[in-house]
Amino acid sequence: MAVPVCSARFLALLPAILLLAGCASLTGPDRLEPLRLNAAAMAAYDAGEAEQALELYRELAHRDAASAVGWYRLGNLEAGEGNLEAAARALERALELEPDYPEAAHNLGVVHMRRGAAYLRDARPGMRGRGTARAADAYVTCLLADVVEAVDLSGPCRTASDGLAP
Repeated sequence: MAVPVCSARFLALLPAILLLAGCASLTGPDRLEPLRLNAAAMAAYDAGEAEQALELYRELAHRDAASAVGWYRLGNLEAGEGNLEAAARALERALELEPDYPEAAHNLGVVHMRRGAAYLRDARPGMRGRGTARAADAYVTCLLADVVEAVDLSGPCRTASDGLAP
């Protein structure tokens, strides 16, 4: 049976096509780079090197946006630096990727409370003299802001059943 001329030419060019395709994949993006970047970011995070970890997690989020843990850790680091808007965005992204992520939900709540405390503190001076700033309100506002700002994200929540006063 004779092979048509088109098929014969294709078969003759097939090894060259495969060779070029293989070479092209060698010069393409490094698919292991996000894994290496994640390992470096995790090592810096675990070693307490917040500045380096923050830089690496920002780069990882840009390159591999599908890591809920990466977004969670980025959110924690952003919050630690006082970047509450960026922290909220990162934690929200972690929850979009993994809705059942209680640590991310908890920390997002803390970030929102800290943002709220900042708004309360910033609003107080402008309210004086307008009849809206009662002494009790001012005290509660400042107390709430102090408590929220003192929340420690590094440990689990403690409740009255853990021995805290109700």
